[in-house]
Amino acid sequence: MEFAKMSLKQYLVGSKALGRGTMGAGQEKSPVRLTTLSHGSGCGCKLSPTELESVLAEAFPKDAKAGSFAGLVIGNDTKDDAAVYDIGCDDLLVATTDFFTPVLDDAYQYGRVAAANALSDIYAMGGRPLLALAVLGWPVEQLDPAMARPILAGGKAVCDEVGIPLAGGHSIDSIEPFFGLAVNGLVHRDRLRTNAGAQDGDWVFLTKPIGTGLLSTAEKYGILRPGDAGIAARIMGQLNSIGYDLAAIDAVHAMTDVTGFGLLGHLIELCEASGLAAELDYGAVRLPTDLTHYVASGALAKGLKNNWRSYSGKVTPLVEPVRSILCDPQTGGGLLVAVSDEGRDQVASLLRDRGLDEHTEPIARLEVGTEGRLVIRVHGHEDVPESRSLFGLDAAAHNERNRIAAEGGGRGSAGTNTRRDGEADSDTGDATESVADHEIGGVSRRGDDSGFVEASGRIQTTGWSQAPGRIQTTGHVHVPTFNAECAPPRPSVANPRETWKMMKAFGTDLVRYRREIRKHAEWIHRFADRNGYRVNPHWMMNTNLRLWLVESEETFGKRYCPCFEPSDDDELNRTLVCPCRYMDKDIASKGTCHCVLFGRGDLTDEGFTEAEARLSREYRVELRFRGDMLDTTGIPTDPFRGLKIPDAYHLTKRGVMLRGLPLHVYVERDFEARNIELWARRKGISTSVRPEGEGLRVSLGQSGDLGQSDSLGQSGDHDAD
Repeated sequence: MEFAKMSLKQYLVGSKALGRGTMGAGQEKSPVRLTTLSHGSGCGCKLSPTELESVLAEAFPKDAKAGSFAGLVIGNDTKDDAAVYDIGCDDLLVATTDFFTPVLDDAYQYGRVAAANALSDIYAMGGRPLLALAVLGWPVEQLDPAMARPILAGGKAVCDEVGIPLAGGHSIDSIEPFFGLAVNGLVHRDRLRTNAGAQDGDWVFLTKPIGTGLLSTAEKYGILRPGDAGIAARIMGQLNSIGYDLAAIDAVHAMTDVTGFGLLGHLIELCEASGLAAELDYGAVRLPTDLTHYVASGALAKGLKNNWRSYSGKVTPLVEPVRSILCDPQTGGGLLVAVSDEGRDQVASLLRDRGLDEHTEPIARLEVGTEGRLVIRVHGHEDVPESRSLFGLDAAAHNERNRIAAEGGGRGSAGTNTRRDGEADSDTGDATESVADHEIGGVSRRGDDSGFVEASGRIQTTGWSQAPGRIQTTGHVHVPTFNAECAPPRPSVANPRETWKMMKAFGTDLVRYRREIRKHAEWIHRFADRNGYRVNPHWMMNTNLRLWLVESEETFGKRYCPCFEPSDDDELNRTLVCPCRYMDKDIASKGTCHCVLFGRGDLTDEGFTEAEARLSREYRVELRFRGDMLDTTGIPTDPFRGLKIPDAYHLTKRGVMLRGLPLHVYVERDFEARNIELWARRKGISTSVRPEGEGLRVSLGQSGDLGQSDSLGQSGDHDAD
C-alpha cells in the first residue's frame, strides 16, 4: 500500500542519519515547535464522550455491533479499544486506528508516542500486533514535507522494537499535522479481554501514572518546570505490551487503556460496559510529579473540560486539583486491569517483575451498581489542599447536586443553577449579582451542570449588572466559556504612533474623569497607610491605574484589577476586585502588587520602576488581525500569579484606539462579547453581535460613530494587555 500524496519511502529516505532509539543518538529536534501548530494535542484532541456518543448513535444505530455480522465479535457497542473479527481459527483478528496532533515538540519522540499509543489498543485486548500502516496529515504549504521524516522514523522505530512491519500507509495535505497508525493484530480466543467482562468484587490496577496531559500542555505553553522535562515523553512512550501477559491470567476479567477521556472517563466506560460501579481511591493513583502546580497555572488541555462536562454527573463531588487530575486526557496512558481477589497477587507479581513496582496496589474496587446512582465514588482525596476553580464552575452547587444523587435522589436535573446570586463580596461588602442568566428556547437557566452553556436555538444573555440592553444571537450552538483554554502572553513593543495615541487618549480621559480619579486616590492612600504599604510614586503610572479603576467601576460596577476583565467565573471575579486577595502575598514575595499600584513600605522609586518594566514585558500582547477582524482567541496565562487573565475587552479598546471605527472583533466566549458591549454602550458606540464559526463576531461603530474614535480607548492599556 502506498501513501496517497507522499510515499513512506520518500519520507524515510535519509532517515537512517536520524538514528534509532531515544533522542540524543544523532536526531535533530524539529526546527519549529510542533505543538504550536495544532489547537489541541495528543488524545486531548479527541471528540468528547458526549459528542462521540451522539455521532455513533446516529451513524451506527444497529450496524457494527457484535452479532450484527456473522464474524464480528467486538464492535462499537461497548466502546472497546479495538474491533475483533472471527477469522475461523484459534486466533481472532484485532483491528484499530489511532492518530492525533503533536503532543511533543520533538518530532522523533512524537512519532514514537503516537505509535506506542496505537499499539496499546491491541495489547488492551490481550493481543499481539501483526502489522501497522501509517496515517499522516501534513500542512505542506506551511512546513517542508521533509520535516515529517523524524516523525515517521520514530513510529517505525517502535514497530521495529515490537517486531512488526510498518508496511505502508496514507497521507493527506492537512491544516494541522497529525500522525498515527492503523494496526492489525491477533489474539487467542482464550486470551481475549474486553472492557465489558469485569465482575462484582474485582480489583482495578493501573499500570502507569497519570498527568501526561497537564505536563504536555505545560510544555506547549512554555511553563513546564525544568525538573519535569522528559517525564511525559517517557510515560507516553512506554509500551503497554504487558497486556499480552496479563491476558494469560484467568482471573483477569477485563482490560482497557486510559487515553483521551482521562482516568475517570475510561473507568466509567469499563463500569458501564460491565454493569458495575466503582470505588476509586485517589490516594492510590500514582502521579509523576506535583500536578497541582500545573492545575493552578492553567495548563489544562481543552479535552479536560470536555471530559468533565460529559461525565460529571456520574462522579461524586470533586474540587480542584483532584477534578482536573482525574479528568486529564492521557496520551499513551496505562492499562486498567480488572482482576478477582484470587488473581490480585498474581497480577501484582507480574507488575513487579516488569519493573512496575509503584503500580502493584489496586486503585479501585468494583461493585454492583444501582440504577440511577453515581457510577464512580471517589475517596482518598480529603487531605488534598483545595485550589481555586479553573472551569468557571461553581463547585459547591455541583457537589450539592451529586450529594443528593449519592443519597438516592437521582442525578439531578440538567438545569441546575451553577452560580449563586446575592453573595457578599468579601473585598467590598457589596452584593454580587449573577454574571449572566441565559434564556434558551424560552426557558431561563444558567448553563448546564458543568458550568457551560449550550443551546441549539436562541441564546439571550440578560441580567447583567448595569446593562441597559442584551445581546441576542441566533443559531449559535456553543460558545466556549472562560478557562476553556489558555495561552502564554504574546509580547509586543509600543511604536511611536501607538504611544502618541495612548498619550492623547490619556489626556482626554484625565480631564473627563478628574473628579473620579481624586475619589479613588483617597481610598488608595487610606488602604496603604492602614497596611503599611507605599503607593506608586510615579504620577503617570499612578494616575493611569486610577483611570483603569474608574472605567472598570463605571462599566462593570466594581473596581476590578486593572489587568483583569470580569468573566463567568464568579469566584475569580470576587477575588480580583481591587485591592485583590493576592495583594499581601504578592507584595511579600515580589515587592509590589500585580499592577504595581502598591508596594512594600520601604520600596524605593527604582524598585517601582523595575516592577513597571516587568509588567510591561509580561503583559503587553500584540494585536492580531485576520483581515478586517481583530482576533482575541486564547486567554493569556498570568505568570505573576498563575492565573488566566481574559483580555478580549482590553484588546478591543486598544484596537479601537489604533484603528478607529468601525471595528470587528472575534471572541470565543459570551462574557467577552458582553464586556465589550457594556464598554461600547458607555462610550456611545453602537454594537451588534452574531455567530462566527465557533465564537462570536462583535461589530463596533457605524458611520455615525466614526467621529468619536479619537477619544476612545483611554491609556489604561499601560503596556499590560
